[in-house]
Amino acid sequence: MIEPLLHDVHSTMHVLMVMPDATSPLLCLEMMVLKEKLLSLSTVQCHLCTDAKHAVTLALACNPSIIFQDMHMQGAHGLDMLRSYQKHSFLKNIPVVMVDMRKHTWLRRYAFGAGAWDCISQAMSYQECLAKIQYAHRYVSLQQTNEHLSQVLRENERHLQQCESQLQHATSLDGLTALPSRHHFMATYEREWRRALRETDALSLLLIDIDYFKVYNDTYGYQEGDQCLRKVGCMIPDLLQRSTDFCGRYAGAAFVILLPMTPAKGAIQVAERVRNAVHGLQIPHQKSPVSDCVTVSVGLVTTCPMLKHQTRDMVRKVERACFDAKQQGRDRLVCKSL
Repeated sequence: MIEPLLHDVHSTMHVLMVMPDATSPLLCLEMMVLKEKLLSLSTVQCHLCTDAKHAVTLALACNPSIIFQDMHMQGAHGLDMLRSYQKHSFLKNIPVVMVDMRKHTWLRRYAFGAGAWDCISQAMSYQECLAKIQYAHRYVSLQQTNEHLSQVLRENERHLQQCESQLQHATSLDGLTALPSRHHFMATYEREWRRALRETDALSLLLIDIDYFKVYNDTYGYQEGDQCLRKVGCMIPDLLQRSTDFCGRYAGAAFVILLPMTPAKGAIQVAERVRNAVHGLQIPHQKSPVSDCVTVSVGLVTTCPMLKHQTRDMVRKVERACFDAKQQGRDRLVCKSL
């Protein structure tokens, strides 16, 4: 019943027998006959090691499914050999059967405690040996499969993390202007709001909206409209002077600038710099009632956040300031405080 089952295993099963010499108890008790029987099977390949110094090297070379280790060897105790196998990552999961024909119970206890897979103190039958080899081979195969699947899982997790990082990066940028998106702005704004509240710092917020942009699209087409947005969007970050200053696309033809630790005077300078720079682009806008080139209206709010304020209050106020700038004739700045 054993041999047919054994032949179902497609890969070769390597068996390492570590024994001192021809007078070893392991050999005297039918092991040589057993080895000859194993050699007759095409699915089993036996490797014999009689020198403890070469056991680990041979084990690494033949990648055994099971190791039969004599407990008593010249120059090295069997338990020392067991620990030597376990030091190597490629051998630590290989089942090791400790053979002690002297039937030392205390040695068997230490062997199991040191990680031995099994201990035998009498000669094995051919069928019993084959069963141990077959079971060990399946065990090692499952261990290797599990390790491979774990590695694949780790690689897939790393790939997933990379994809999530790329997705997060993609969603944090506006696809048209390559500026930070509104979602990114809100996250930055809330973080800076909490910092300013904690440190009692001034915080300034600017909303910049291109004047008569719908008319611009109707006059020149949507492709030219997108190009106009790109030109204005690419120009604004160059006007900011600190690494803490933030610029992003807010919505439609509107851009936002967040200036941490900036009082009203400094924010007004930035706002006027932006207005003048947009004039300097000289983007034609023939149908604009206020200028023959593209202009912007700017709303500005400066505050020192307090506990009675909500984060959305400043955003609503700057939207109102930008709306008032348009109502008052466009191409201008309207400042408000919270």
